[in-house]
Amino acid sequence: MKKIFSTLLFCIIGISAWGQLNIEPYKLSAVTEYDPESPILYELLKDTWKKDYNGDPCALIRVKFKNMPKDEIMSLNFDFSLQGKKEEARVDSLSSSRKELWLYVENDIDAIMEVTDSKGNKSNRQSGITFRSKHVYDVTLTCEKRQTINIRALPYGAIFKLDGDKVSTGRFENVTYGSHDLEISINGELKKVTQIEVSDLSNAFEFDLREKKKIKIKSDPKGATIKIDGKLLDKFTPTEVELAYGNYHIEAEMGLNESDAKTITVNEFTEEIVLNPIKRKAFEVSAMYQGRAVPADLYVNGEIYKDKNGNIQSGLLRYTFNEPVGTKLKLRMSYVEATEERTIKVEQGMDVNQQFHIKPRNRITWWWQKNYNTDAGGFTFAYVQKQLVTQGNGEKLEENGIWDDGEGKWLSGMQMGLHFQPAFSWGLGLYTGLFYELYMSFNDNYDYNMYTEHDLYLPIHAYYRIPFGKKVALKIHGGFGVSYAFAGTFTQTDSGYGYEDVTDVLGTDLFPNALNMSIDVGLGLRIYGIQFNAGYSKGFNNHGSYDCVGSGYKTTQNKMTLGLSIVI
Repeated sequence: MKKIFSTLLFCIIGISAWGQLNIEPYKLSAVTEYDPESPILYELLKDTWKKDYNGDPCALIRVKFKNMPKDEIMSLNFDFSLQGKKEEARVDSLSSSRKELWLYVENDIDAIMEVTDSKGNKSNRQSGITFRSKHVYDVTLTCEKRQTINIRALPYGAIFKLDGDKVSTGRFENVTYGSHDLEISINGELKKVTQIEVSDLSNAFEFDLREKKKIKIKSDPKGATIKIDGKLLDKFTPTEVELAYGNYHIEAEMGLNESDAKTITVNEFTEEIVLNPIKRKAFEVSAMYQGRAVPADLYVNGEIYKDKNGNIQSGLLRYTFNEPVGTKLKLRMSYVEATEERTIKVEQGMDVNQQFHIKPRNRITWWWQKNYNTDAGGFTFAYVQKQLVTQGNGEKLEENGIWDDGEGKWLSGMQMGLHFQPAFSWGLGLYTGLFYELYMSFNDNYDYNMYTEHDLYLPIHAYYRIPFGKKVALKIHGGFGVSYAFAGTFTQTDSGYGYEDVTDVLGTDLFPNALNMSIDVGLGLRIYGIQFNAGYSKGFNNHGSYDCVGSGYKTTQNKMTLGLSIVI
């Protein structure tokens, strides 16, 4: 009896397992002909209707889908047994809105239709079908597969309703494949209505329904890259991001070992977050004079102290700084013409109160000890004259060096360019720059009655300043100068015969050389942003203008300038 019962139970289990193994995941409905007597659709689509290999119009099969994921439709193979041979249908188009696929097949009687997916799973087979040219047939493919799906939403506590009747807190079993309507409610309030697509690879769904807030992310310095919870944003500070209410780890990074991070909670009160990827140290600088705090002036790296907006600040009891760690600052504090200087390095453990104890000085104050705002450069415009001086054999000739009747005359022109005058200690400094000079001279006693010359001038001078105030000073400078005339041209301005200009005269007999070297002296009086200049240059290289006359003669070139500079 036990053997009989065991045998029956084994058979039942085997039949059940066989049945489950042979469940078809797809089911084809019967193929029905649409409007069999009058193929109106063919007439409407005549120009695009597909033809078979013999050139005859095909039959059209419109495949509709039920419970079928969109991403799986195009991976299906539709197989037909036509006139004893197996052939795949030619796919024409897929309407995503109707999820309808159009297939064209050859004419046939007693045809067979079958569907296979990308994994080799087959549908049931429809047989005994007649396909006629120009006629339209409808068939529905139903996906019989089902899936358990999980849905999660933030904030927690959501209730989910699937297809209007199934309600759950996040888990639905035995759900058919394809599209489903989903409603999400929190605390009885409907928050979202959407559609989900269930398939082999799509069975878990997440929604973030938390309130969101736009917050500003800034960094000092700006231009840092931003990471939120380890994810790199394609943005640089300052920027604005929208985040759902909750906790976040935000990082700002400038470079190697230059980063800062904070964990924040985004809520209705959150407005902005400021990060410091380059570590800074805040501190104050003040001055003491004869045992009491005094409103001293502060100079930082040679410049008067300016606030973060670029405004000059002086005569304060204390000055505030917030500088990157590792920065070196040369500080000088001045009070009643007494000063103290100190170089400090910004460090995390430094004293936040940097005091300068200014010692009283004697009543004698040297020029270089006076407070003076140095300006390192400017633009110069000047009137310039130069003259050739020839000496030898007891004779001396001064002339402009251009015209034969130029004895006792100067060649005049204008000078413009940029000058640089950085200041050093003890009232000393450097004066240099690059200047363009244009000389023009007219003489109607000659056919070629106009002379034009273009020069470049480079001074390399040391200077000494005598300040009378913060922006008023007298400067005395002198040193070496080099001039180079890169073009000298004679022109006949009033001739109608088209005579060509005479060029390249410099360096020829009786004319000066292009290169001139000189010893220079000069004065400069600066009054705020204006500086008045005067200078004299005495040449020392021989121009050889009279070498053709005989030996014993030396020709040098002298120059005088009078100009005005805009000090920057």
